[in-house]
Amino acid sequence: MPGRRPDVAEELLLNKVVLRPDKVHGRPAESLGRPFDAFVARNADTGRQVCGWYFPADRPAAMALINAPNRGTKAQALDHAALLLDCGCSVVLYDYQGFGDSPGPADVRTLVGDAVGALAWARHRGLMPAGTRLLVVGLSLGSLVAIRMAAAEPAVAGLVLDGAVEPFRALRRSFGALGAAVAEVACSQVPPELDSQAQIQSVTCPALFVHGRLDNISTIDDAEYLAGLAKRATLWVLDDCGHFDTISKHRDEYRQRLRQFLADLGVR
Repeated sequence: MPGRRPDVAEELLLNKVVLRPDKVHGRPAESLGRPFDAFVARNADTGRQVCGWYFPADRPAAMALINAPNRGTKAQALDHAALLLDCGCSVVLYDYQGFGDSPGPADVRTLVGDAVGALAWARHRGLMPAGTRLLVVGLSLGSLVAIRMAAAEPAVAGLVLDGAVEPFRALRRSFGALGAAVAEVACSQVPPELDSQAQIQSVTCPALFVHGRLDNISTIDDAEYLAGLAKRATLWVLDDCGHFDTISKHRDEYRQRLRQFLADLGVR
């Protein structure tokens, strides 16, 4: 007798349509030409290993925790790490579970615990002494994690979101009218901590949104909507950019924007 076909929800559809992990880094950490330490932290909820890279700034003025996008590995965030190092921030990069060096299955329900674990590692190592300004950066999917961290972590002084995602709008748009029922299943599986439209309203620190007007994954309307819910948001729109290509097209201006944002936070 054939077994019962599993229900779509039992297979966590959201993981299948959102997460695109890779186990091979597109580029090595050494490509930045900066000293770094490979580290192993622990997911705050599951205890699984969270593997990352720590890049110390020459004269650190702040610490930046970068939350990577949904494709590839933490290596996808190396360009952002380079700019933040230029601006005087030490940088913590890490792989979500199932991505890159981190073992275990890729699962949206463990993303925030991975970030919390990476931050706890930095604190345990004494890399964030009293008075250190903490910047949380979210890239694409990582924006959901970053928003949650900024909402829940009192030490966060500033939030930078590149290609910020509003999950419910993005999911419904990606499936279209014919896939409305499936889209609702995926939406029902978004963990509350990744509900960016709810979480952003609890963020009290300044937030810099960086967004391409041609973005067809997370539209400019989505970015404007999220920025409108934030208490202290600045939205920088780049007319010639799509999703997650802002830094490759506007590196120098991006660096200046980050420097000004950090200066406004009191980081010199």
